Amino acid sequence: VWSSDRYRDRAFRKELNMKNFLNDLKKVSKISTKSLQGKSSRTFATTDLFGHKGQAEAYSIYRPKYSSEVFKVMDDYLTKHDIKRNIALDIGAGTGQLTIPLRTKLGFQKVIGIDQSSEQLKYSDKVEGVEFCIGDAHQLKFEDNSISAITVGQCMHWFDIPKFFKEVSRVLVPGGMLAVAGYATANIKHTKIQADFRYFYEKVLGTELPFGDKENYWDCDRKIVDTGFASTDFKSSFVNVSRHWIYDNRKINDFEAHISYMRTMSAYRTYLTKNNIELGESQDPIIQFREITKKIIADEMLEEIEIEYPYFLILNQTK
Repeated sequence: VWSSDRYRDRAFRKELNMKNFLNDLKKVSKISTKSLQGKSSRTFATTDLFGHKGQAEAYSIYRPKYSSEVFKVMDDYLTKHDIKRNIALDIGAGTGQLTIPLRTKLGFQKVIGIDQSSEQLKYSDKVEGVEFCIGDAHQLKFEDNSISAITVGQCMHWFDIPKFFKEVSRVLVPGGMLAVAGYATANIKHTKIQADFRYFYEKVLGTELPFGDKENYWDCDRKIVDTGFASTDFKSSFVNVSRHWIYDNRKINDFEAHISYMRTMSAYRTYLTKNNIELGESQDPIIQFREITKKIIADEMLEEIEIEYPYFLILNQTK
């Protein structure tokens, strides 16, 4: 059991023996179930927080894909307010998870995705009518009133929001749409696994601590994301503000995918760096979480696990 005292005690973690750990892990792995089969394993950031080796590629594979309902709600909003689907700009595009559907699902004539992470953009798919480039959310290289819609997916928590809103209002056409999308922390529908996951997220990464605390490893206030920007004032800058929560429940038979998603968290990589831990070492908290979880799955002979992804969507129009 990973109690908080022993788990966070650096001296104890240094005493872990890698050879014994790997032997124990092999014993756990011998138990065969379908769920154990599958793939192996406050401002806009000025450094590439997703530039660690393998992180961008993992992000493109394992990050939750936006629910179809997210695009349906967006589509309805565009139609209701008669917003033209000419040029869409996706800011913080990453690997294009929100960018490409603007073209393929919502039918914009041209879509541009920008991001400060060159590593992430390398893993974006090539789609006709969609282009990607390096860009800054606070200094958009677009003319005034030139963009029909702007989307921001899982990244506005990195921005200087008042400055960003001014740039959005400048480049959007009158009545253009700003869509802020993202997802709060996943909810694993298994009491023990969820408790261990929440411990990793809240205690190990320090999410429960105030932003700026030395043991909070996020480079932004993560609580803003988990509340869906509940305290952010959109109405002072925009009209027709519409807030939505969309809950997508998925049953997976390969829990390794969720563990790989955990590895893409920027705070996790910061935690490893600041504590001088190599990815995959026995002191790596995800390795410990993985061992515990695999044993639970094996002992209970679980063939699938349900995970709930809470998506938020905030739709706005320029005044």
